Amino acid sequence: MSAMLHTLRRLGIEARRFRLLHRRADTHWLVHGEAPFQRVIVRQFHPRYGGPSGSESRQWEQTLADTLARSGWPVPRLLKPHQLVDGRWYGIYEVRQGKPVSKDEQGYFWLGQQLARLHLTMESIDLDERLTRQRPGWGSSTEGDRPRFGLGDAQDLIGLLETIDSNLAARLAQESDRLRLAVAVMNLTALPLGPIHGDFVPWNLRQLDGRISALYDFDMSHLDCQLADLAAARRGHHDRVVDGYASVKPLSDEAVDALPVLWRGAVLSVFWENLAHAAAEPDSPSRASLAPTIGHAHNSKRYIRISVQGPVEFYGSLGSLHPALAKIDLGKAFQETHEGLPDLLEHVLFRPAFEPVERGAWRGVFGFRS
Repeated sequence: MSAMLHTLRRLGIEARRFRLLHRRADTHWLVHGEAPFQRVIVRQFHPRYGGPSGSESRQWEQTLADTLARSGWPVPRLLKPHQLVDGRWYGIYEVRQGKPVSKDEQGYFWLGQQLARLHLTMESIDLDERLTRQRPGWGSSTEGDRPRFGLGDAQDLIGLLETIDSNLAARLAQESDRLRLAVAVMNLTALPLGPIHGDFVPWNLRQLDGRISALYDFDMSHLDCQLADLAAARRGHHDRVVDGYASVKPLSDEAVDALPVLWRGAVLSVFWENLAHAAAEPDSPSRASLAPTIGHAHNSKRYIRISVQGPVEFYGSLGSLHPALAKIDLGKAFQETHEGLPDLLEHVLFRPAFEPVERGAWRGVFGFRS
């Protein structure tokens, strides 16, 4: 009998077959077995969920999931209390019906709409007192310039990283400094905090007839600002998520400008955690993921919304946002048709798009790397 089949039997599941879904901090399997567990998701919690603080963290997450389920959100039920098998905690969850969310412009727009509705729900309900405090072992995205409490000292971890990859250590220090400065300049620590899902992405949702039918994977849930949730869903470049969100819950320009900063903070938080695990376990898979992780922090682009009226009337200077834009005669460009502008700015802007508002006026939406 395989080790996994043995574990499933100890969990009370007589499995016929199982398939690994994904392995990150936690590991998930889709399991087909005998009644009452004909088709379930089995989750193996990361070792950090052991001990008293780990128990509190698991309870925090489950409290959030149960709260949303009572509010009408299609959150899969925990079918039996968490169980400890061979030193690791496991959970068994129901599988809800639905189709995967498409990873195209339409799918990401829909995703943004659902996230906005989730946030409106969170604002309208009375939260369990536990959810007003930070999830044990977690921190907000504005704190990504340093390791979370209990992960170790920042300078010690950077020193370790220098022995692995000196260039990567320099990048970590640079990205952390950039985040610290941006958070201070934009006063992001003043944003109100509340529970967020933390990983609101296509593969964690299902839909039926245009409606959300399942919301999975609360692994990354914690206390943070709502914009951090949106930044995580956007993942540095999926701007249609922002468009969909704003169609339900309007966003200020300041809020939109904060998204790449909060994404950088979230990515750096994961990087510090992987680095701490690599320090504790030299053969840990966390070590191999260090370089790709910090790459995500660097490759976050800004989302810029610019309104144009008449021949040219900008809110703010494009040249001040990006030096290359100062070299373009924008007045002349806008005196011509807006259809030609994407080609003109293609070398500077990411996926420029324009839509007419009325005769002689249009709205431009573009982004570029910050």
